[in-house]
Amino acid sequence: MDFLCWCCLSPAWDDADDDTSLSRKLTVVGDGACGKTSLLLRISRDVFDDDSYDPTAYEKDVVDVFAGNRKIEMVLQDCAGQETFDRLRPVVYAETDVILICFSLDNPDSLFNVENSWIQEVQFYCPDVPIILVGNKKDLRDSGPNGLTSTGQKFVTSQEGKDVAKRIQAKGYFECSAKDGENCKKLLGASVRYSTMHRPFNSESAR
Repeated sequence: MDFLCWCCLSPAWDDADDDTSLSRKLTVVGDGACGKTSLLLRISRDVFDDDSYDPTAYEKDVVDVFAGNRKIEMVLQDCAGQETFDRLRPVVYAETDVILICFSLDNPDSLFNVENSWIQEVQFYCPDVPIILVGNKKDLRDSGPNGLTSTGQKFVTSQEGKDVAKRIQAKGYFECSAKDGENCKKLLGASVRYSTMHRPFNSESAR
């Protein structure tokens, strides 16, 4: 379990008492093989695992985020995107405080599916939960020869990602690289902030 300091506090922290330990849940969804698991490994353990892809129904990790004497236990819930696991995902959505919808910057179809599949599912199961759109595998786009993917497609541009984020009413849009860690800590910070705005400390109750 890693320990990170998040100092850019939102108004949601104002009524929290010192020495308070609270829990918030972050759920990550998106197409299979779009980089969800690698992203969470970078956030929670600061590692990158480039081994063979092995989808599972869901995985969970925890990272403790500190602000002064206040600690938030962020439960990071990963969920497989394959249709095989469609029946299991509703269980994963329960008690979620912030959702990351992920796509891969080297796979335009995965961004198409954000608007035509994932946002509908998320809004059905978590209608009031804040959403952050995340474009994964930024390092591939940065190093792609001639601006093309390994399959000859064009990479998703930052503007295309921002446009989709606006249309699905996401709270924010991040482009991340689990390989080199780019923007991963910033994404965690934003996730903490939106999770506490969704369920402020002064409304905390046993769950």
